[in-house]
Amino acid sequence: MAESKRAGRPRSDRDDVPVKLDRRLVDQARVVAAFRKTTLVEMLSDMLKVPVERAHQQMVKELNRDADGAGPK
Repeated sequence: MAESKRAGRPRSDRDDVPVKLDRRLVDQARVVAAFRKTTLVEMLSDMLKVPVERAHQQMVKELNRDADGAGPK
């Protein structure tokens, strides 16, 4: 028998997971993504990448400082 083709989008390098966000925010973001001719997930991922990485780095720095006995800020 012939192999069945899977319809849908091609796989990306991202490892996507579902999240819950305020519906009004998602509705607005979806309109912006459509205007920019991109997907919602690509737009939000791009927008969140730098702030989340920065927050993560700050958290690691604080945890290391606390582990060294310097205490919180």
